[in-house]
Amino acid sequence: MAAPDIKAAALQLRKRERHELESYDEYSRVVAHLDDATRVIECRDRIQWIVQRRSGHRWNGVSFCRTKEALLWCSGVRAGGNASLDALPDRFPEAAEANTAEMADGRGLESGDGLVTAVSPSIVGLPRRLDIGERTNV
Repeated sequence: MAAPDIKAAALQLRKRERHELESYDEYSRVVAHLDDATRVIECRDRIQWIVQRRSGHRWNGVSFCRTKEALLWCSGVRAGGNASLDALPDRFPEAAEANTAEMADGRGLESGDGLVTAVSPSIVGLPRRLDIGERTNV
């Protein structure tokens, strides 16, 4: 009799783990489904939004955004085109808090060891015009 209980417990554990993994349908922090093959999630570390595309039974991250402007651009959604995305703040909340803390202690975009803590959009395939600190008319 104990064997079915162990199997049920293991199944329940796996089910719980799946809602914590970004690549599964059961992930709990989905912001919006844009279509059958594209969705936007909040990353598990709560530092950015991720545009994901379905590949088979899994979701893969294709764009990692900390601003709503970049998120809309990367997802191909125009402002006003998706109520869930339009309701998001201009910057990911944790990103805004971290940026404020860095500016307050004089570090700007560099950490104490001189490493840049922000990723340039050109590294992730965005055009130069969306670089940090620049205003755009996207």
